[in-house]
Amino acid sequence: MPTATLPEALATGRPRFIDSGVAALARAEGDLAAWRSLLPGGAAQAARAARAAEGEFAVGLDDGKGGVFLAVDRFAIRSICYRIIDGRLHFAERADTLAALPPAAGIDPQAIFDYLYFHVVPSPRTIFKGVMRLPAGHCAWFEAGQLTVAPYWVPQFSEPASARFEPLAAEFRQLVQNAVAAQLDGGKAACFLSGGTDSSTVAGMIGAATGSPAATYSIGFEAEGYDEMAFARIAAKRFGCEHHEYYVTPDDLVRSIPAVAAHYDQPFGNSSVLPAFYCAQMAREDGVTRLLAGDGGDELFGGYGRYRRALRPAWLGGRAAEPRTPDAGVLARWREQAQAPHGLTRLQQAQWADIATWLPNDLLTKLDRCLMAHGLEGRTPFLDTQVADFAFPLPDRFKVRGRYGKWLLRKWLERACPAADPWARKQGFTVPVDAWIQPRAGEIGARIGQVAAVRRVLEPDAAAAVFATPSAARWPMLFFAVWSLIHLEGASPNEALAAVAG
Repeated sequence: MPTATLPEALATGRPRFIDSGVAALARAEGDLAAWRSLLPGGAAQAARAARAAEGEFAVGLDDGKGGVFLAVDRFAIRSICYRIIDGRLHFAERADTLAALPPAAGIDPQAIFDYLYFHVVPSPRTIFKGVMRLPAGHCAWFEAGQLTVAPYWVPQFSEPASARFEPLAAEFRQLVQNAVAAQLDGGKAACFLSGGTDSSTVAGMIGAATGSPAATYSIGFEAEGYDEMAFARIAAKRFGCEHHEYYVTPDDLVRSIPAVAAHYDQPFGNSSVLPAFYCAQMAREDGVTRLLAGDGGDELFGGYGRYRRALRPAWLGGRAAEPRTPDAGVLARWREQAQAPHGLTRLQQAQWADIATWLPNDLLTKLDRCLMAHGLEGRTPFLDTQVADFAFPLPDRFKVRGRYGKWLLRKWLERACPAADPWARKQGFTVPVDAWIQPRAGEIGARIGQVAAVRRVLEPDAAAAVFATPSAARWPMLFFAVWSLIHLEGASPNEALAAVAG
């Protein structure tokens, strides 16, 4: 666990202050000065201060009078954690930084169970006892030993009275192009490119916004059923991109496990972090300083299969988009964060849940940590305020039709890049980690059962049983074991990997 060095004030990201005077102050004296000018006088005014900025940000400020203000952007693209010790609120970007403060915070066993089920630790909990992460779209005020945490923003799904495809498609194009243009930094204009609808749209919009082709970065796998590089090549050719590819080998996957774990302040069980790590490395070596990504496209425009299932009647296999678990406690904690208000359609309820949970806890955490590991900044045009405000109220029929999600986006891409076949069924960013685990599963299971943090929640035989047959639980447990050896027991990355994999 790292030595704790805490800032007296924290302001990260690139907030866009709505008031022209505050924006001018930010340009002249920096974001911290702008935030200080907005400091609330108490909990009742904290939401007003948080709503004064758009874009991505995290802020923590002591007002010098005993009050502390925290806020994080709508989607928690940036992150801020906090911990109360002896009546004082401490804050930092990383959970492990706060955990290292005396008295050192131990591991929360319930958080381990949540992690093994969700493959992330859902906010506001973290893996450490007493260390919390501020949820997306929330602010906090701490004064006189009392902490008030509340949302300052929620998605607005009120549908327009009428909606037609042509004007909506034109507005979509302009808004996304504007967002892309605003998020470039003047350096090499670059983005991830998987060949899917979201990343292909971003790649095309970079060219439209700059008049020059994007530099695109793609990862492939030499494993049957996992490689979709052909789709990325089609999109890159259509938009004239400066295209870069790297094929990840099994040895690459193994080497990246401890390297990735060392950079994460909490265990992270989404295996797509490994190719994202290599993609960021490739871009950095190519001189890129900021990389755009298509994250948020599925959540805003209705891309996931669970959205389509939510709209089906029960007799056709329809069901609510929530975890299927016998653990009532896990479900109750998820609902506490994800439960949508009354009056929304089933699709909108599912989108609400993902925006509160899956997007900030998984996808955006992955993006932020992978890029930071290589000294890169990330940007997400689909999560631009204007793009999001356009997407949320879209009628369901413009999001899901039949077996297709992201209908509006696909129809637009069908015109912009028909060769990319936006209606094709794509695999997504799936990683063949189990192909590497399987030949050595017995040994890994036996070794992981001896790791102290794993033994907090599983007996050695139970841990070994996880690896006895292929399952989605293998990778999250492997990563947790490596992460805990590095961050809790002081092992080097290579020592941690050797301890669990030989």
